[in-house]
Amino acid sequence: MADFSKKVKVRHAGYTYLKPYDMILPSTGELVSSWAPVIATRDEEIELQFQGDYDKGMAAGAFYTDEFDPETGVPVGFNPESGQVEEDWPEAESDEISVDEATDDELIEFVDKSNVAEVLELADTPERAQRLLVAENGRTGADPRVSLTKELEKRAAE
Repeated sequence: MADFSKKVKVRHAGYTYLKPYDMILPSTGELVSSWAPVIATRDEEIELQFQGDYDKGMAAGAFYTDEFDPETGVPVGFNPESGQVEEDWPEAESDEISVDEATDDELIEFVDKSNVAEVLELADTPERAQRLLVAENGRTGADPRVSLTKELEKRAAE
């Protein structure tokens, strides 16, 4: 019926694929082959006979591969303390910025993408608070955040 055949173990709670079946037409007695949708459940081993089902499942991460431990269902190398797969995740770029060394544009960009707590964490001296206040007021397309500007003004005046 099909030239493709691949055995896989389902990782998702449910995965729909096409399964071949033969049936006899009651009216003619003729044997015909067709496809029927079937739902496989987690940890079920199935044989796919349609390339499209395999490609769709691989794209969705629906099957266990070398990247997943079939015993636990978690990615190989998963560190529960960090919540990440250590060897697969590149080092994240640091969002840390030096208020003293950053340009005005860099500070504006930082303040624009940061929440109030992150900005205030860096306002630990009156000089830094003043630079961050200027950056907050210099953001384009957004009004200055009142709670942040009041606190930065207070810290800059100390």
